[in-house]
Amino acid sequence: MRVRSRIYRRPESPRLWAEWTDPTGRIRRESTGSTDYEAARAFLAARELDRARAALGVRPIEPRSISAASREYLNEHVAPIWSKKWHQTVEGFLRLRILPALGADTPMTGVSEGHAARFRAAQVGRVVARILDDGSETKLERKPTSPATVNRIVWAMASFWTWAIRRGYAVTNPWAGFDNLAEDQDRVPAASPEEVAQLLASVSDRWRPAAEFAYLTGLRKGEIGRLAWRDVDLVRGEAWIVSTHSRGLTKGRKRRVVVLAKRTLLLLKTVPVRPDGLVFGPLGDARRSFKTAAKSAGWERAWWHLFRHLSASRLADLGAGAHDLQAWGGWSNLKVTEKYLRSRTARVRALLDGTPTAPARRVRRRKGSDQPQPAP
Repeated sequence: MRVRSRIYRRPESPRLWAEWTDPTGRIRRESTGSTDYEAARAFLAARELDRARAALGVRPIEPRSISAASREYLNEHVAPIWSKKWHQTVEGFLRLRILPALGADTPMTGVSEGHAARFRAAQVGRVVARILDDGSETKLERKPTSPATVNRIVWAMASFWTWAIRRGYAVTNPWAGFDNLAEDQDRVPAASPEEVAQLLASVSDRWRPAAEFAYLTGLRKGEIGRLAWRDVDLVRGEAWIVSTHSRGLTKGRKRRVVVLAKRTLLLLKTVPVRPDGLVFGPLGDARRSFKTAAKSAGWERAWWHLFRHLSASRLADLGAGAHDLQAWGGWSNLKVTEKYLRSRTARVRALLDGTPTAPARRVRRRKGSDQPQPAP
C-alpha cells in the first residue's frame, strides 16, 4: 500500500492542509485548522500515529479542538470533589489565556512543545488589566503577570493535557518537562509578638478570630475554611487537617494533625456555632479589611498567608528544628521549610552579640524597590 503524507496549501484557504493515509488505506485530505507549519506537522503526525496504532490494535486518537476538550474537562471536574476556586481559576486560564493565544479551534494534537514554550515566554511580564470593585468604587488595575502565575498556568495545562491523553484526544503532553520559572522569594517577615498582636488587634471583628487562629496554628486559608468541628478534639487539643483532594489528606497528600495550644483552645470556645458544622467556614476576600488593619498597625500590607509565615517564623525563633517545623507546617520537603529557618538569622546574630533580648526588626519594602527599608 502506498502511504501518502504531506502538508500543502490550497489557493482558496488561508490555512494549511494535510494529506495522509488513514488506517483503512483511504487517502484523506483535511484542513489542519492552523496557518502555522509546526502546528500542521503536529496534526499530521497525530494522523500518522493513528495508522500505526490501528495496525497494533490500539485505539486511535479522537480529534478534539481545545475549546471542545476544555468544556468537557471542566464539566467533568466540578464540585464537590474539586473546589470552586480551582474550577474558576482553570476556566479563567483557558478562556482568557490559552484559547486566545493558541486558537479555540486548534486541535489538541496540533499543540507542540514549541507552542507551549512560546506561550510561556509571551506570558512572562505581560500586563493584564482587571477591574476591581471593593464596594465603594470601581477602578481598573494594570498588573504584570508574575512568574508564579505563569508556573500555575503551565501546571494547569499539563494536567489538562494529561487528562486529554487518557481520553485519546492527544498523543503527547507539550506542557510537561518545563523547568519552573524562578518565583520571587520575599524575605520571611520578622516581627515581634507585640507587633503581631497590634496587627491582629487592628483587624475587623469579622476576620479577627480566623486571622488569630491562622497565626496560632499556621494553617493555610483553605485548610481553615474546611476545618469542621468533627475534626477538632478539644480534650486532646488536636485537629485533623483535610483538603479537597481526599478526606484526611493535606495539600502535600499526607495525613496531618495540628496541636492546639491553650490559647488556641480558648479562642475556639468563643467561635459561634455554624449550622454547616464548620468552625469558621469558607474565608472570603478580606483584602479591604487587611489593608485598613495594616495601615493602622504600621505594616506595609497584610494577607491571609502572611499569618502562616509569621507563625512558622515564630516557631523557628522558639528553637524548632527543621524536621519539627516541616511536620508542623505539613510541607513535603525541607526546601520549603528552610526559608522559614532563615528568619532565625537576626536572633542568632543577637545571641552572638550578647544581646539575646534584642527584638527582631520587621523589614518593610517600598513599592517598586528591592532594597529593604527599616521600619520606623
